[in-house]
Amino acid sequence: LPAGRILLQGEGAIAAVRFDDIIVQKAEPLSTHFDSPDIPSVWKTSDARLASLQREDNGNQYLQLKDAVAAAPDMRPITDLNLSYRVNIRQGGYQVHVRESVQGSVLLDMVGGIMTVSQLDHGGNVIQTWPGIQFYNRNRWEQVGIQFIGSRLQISRDGVLKFDELLQSPPPTGGVDFKTR
Repeated sequence: LPAGRILLQGEGAIAAVRFDDIIVQKAEPLSTHFDSPDIPSVWKTSDARLASLQREDNGNQYLQLKDAVAAAPDMRPITDLNLSYRVNIRQGGYQVHVRESVQGSVLLDMVGGIMTVSQLDHGGNVIQTWPGIQFYNRNRWEQVGIQFIGSRLQISRDGVLKFDELLQSPPPTGGVDFKTR
């Protein structure tokens, strides 16, 4: 197929194949594996002394946030989001804000292995919150997936769906940021 095309094809003349709810999104230019020598210029940090690129023995390079620091891609406001990242928590916890804007945000708060999801208004006040669930481990890489399409928020870890809710009146658009404490 030429670049930019997708082909959906069944196999055989009588094979019944059904497709539904297909969403195709292209990667934002700020998507990165942090393979460059410096933090990409499209990523901003609240304190450059506490955010750095580190390398594992196997050559894998990653963004390390120490103590209380924030890191965020400098991105245009986005409505439908499919965010995937790997995380390895050694100590402390972290937060992810999605659809963060002047209209509010949705907060994923990770503390002590528990993830609590809250919808916040423009002042950071809780509008709605969901009970915390066991979500992460320490000292191992875990794959996190956040899909926020319309009002539906789905969060997975290592390919297992852990959170699936329809939010009432979520912020329509916004950015993403990561914060450690």
